[in-house]
Amino acid sequence: MLDTPQLLATALEHALGSVMVTDATGTILYVNHAWERMTGYAAGEALGRKPRINSSGTHAEAFYHAMWESILDCRVWRGELVNRRKDGTLYDAELTIAPVCDDARHVTHFLAIHREITEEVERRKAARELERMRTDIIGIVSHDLKNPLANVIGYLELIHRAKEPLSERQRKLLGRARDNGTFMLELIADILDSTRLEEGVLRLLAEMHDVRDVIDDALERSAFLAEDKGIRLTSDLPAEPILARIDRGKVLQVLNNLISNALKFSAAGTVVHVTLRGGPDRVVVAVADQGQGIAPAEVPCLFKKFSRTSARATRGEKSTGLGLFIVSKMLELHGGTIEVASTPGVGSTFTFTLPRTQP
Repeated sequence: MLDTPQLLATALEHALGSVMVTDATGTILYVNHAWERMTGYAAGEALGRKPRINSSGTHAEAFYHAMWESILDCRVWRGELVNRRKDGTLYDAELTIAPVCDDARHVTHFLAIHREITEEVERRKAARELERMRTDIIGIVSHDLKNPLANVIGYLELIHRAKEPLSERQRKLLGRARDNGTFMLELIADILDSTRLEEGVLRLLAEMHDVRDVIDDALERSAFLAEDKGIRLTSDLPAEPILARIDRGKVLQVLNNLISNALKFSAAGTVVHVTLRGGPDRVVVAVADQGQGIAPAEVPCLFKKFSRTSARATRGEKSTGLGLFIVSKMLELHGGTIEVASTPGVGSTFTFTLPRTQP
């Protein structure tokens, strides 16, 4: 036959968690070894005294008032507090107080279980500080770098197009400066977008739009780059309007990214083809290229942050590694999907869908 009281006493004595038992007035009747190790007090120093022996004095009276109000009503109280060890050092603790009540709901004892969480609290503080620093950095990037950089690129573009004669070397250097500046501006924009998407603060401004018009806009924006690289940019769009309730700017950003990627990894003499189909419930858009294709092992990672493939841009164009991550998240905000079919040496087709909303 098990000696239940002795068994429980042994379990409490050797439990890893700190345990204290008091009477209804809060006088300490029992503490286990874990409590002694945590506070620095021996059991003999604690018995007959009140739990305030390791109070830190950092909490307002209202804190303790709420605690007592709960436990005197036979309700379990859980919370975090700062306590003081015998040597005067402070520590953070997670505390649970369970009142023991009789049939008339009169408290007879309190069982308190402590767990030191000092390291956990320090980690939280460090995480909050890192978040504050990150927010500050994002603010600096957004306001103190983005706008001046955009101005610099504008000035370079004006010089590049100036009627005054420039040597071939000067034009080449200006072109490189402009391209590097443009890449930096794209990187800043991608970092800001990815941050807003992860924080859930990027919102859709959805209205009814003809998706054909958005595709035409994207094709027009990419026409110069396609011509410059000797790539034919084609499309197959329905004759009738394909209406959907979308955030036009964000869907345009999706298309710009997909078409830009297709051009970036395609060689002269190839074709980038955009198609649009309107089904009963969804709009389906595909961007197909005849580029290098993507290795099968790399496909699952395509839409992750900072993901890059082994394929190399045909003119050495840079990539932020954030574009497809942003594309997938923006489509997700719309309730859409994206997938890729690719064959190395043949090309890739990125197909995305958007819910179709009839007017």
